[in-house]
Amino acid sequence: MSNKQNKNITKRDEDFAKWYTDIVREANLACYSNVKGCIVIEPNGYAIWENIQKELDKMFKETGHKNISMPLLIPENLMKKESVPIKKIEIAENLLERNVNIDIIAESTGLSKEELKNLKKVCK
Repeated sequence: MSNKQNKNITKRDEDFAKWYTDIVREANLACYSNVKGCIVIEPNGYAIWENIQKELDKMFKETGHKNISMPLLIPENLMKKESVPIKKIEIAENLLERNVNIDIIAESTGLSKEELKNLKKVCK
């Protein structure tokens, strides 16, 4: 095993959370999306997840347990915190659909031009 340290990966004993995030990113297991708080699970990461599910499913069935899927629960205080940005995005989407100039939308919503360009790609 090589003792070389990848310069893009924080040392585990310095900052465990950053090290873990660096490992996931460098291994192309997952990446951050343009949506706040969301990540995209890449194919290798998803393959690992499928194997974990397969093994857990086998263990559950052996013990007589059943799988369950539950909706993602978001605390109300976080939803309220995000309500203003969500309204701004809804307004921006409507204006983009009507081909209003991005500068005008940015000025009226407070969203950056970069955010609006990304939103425009998604709206197509």
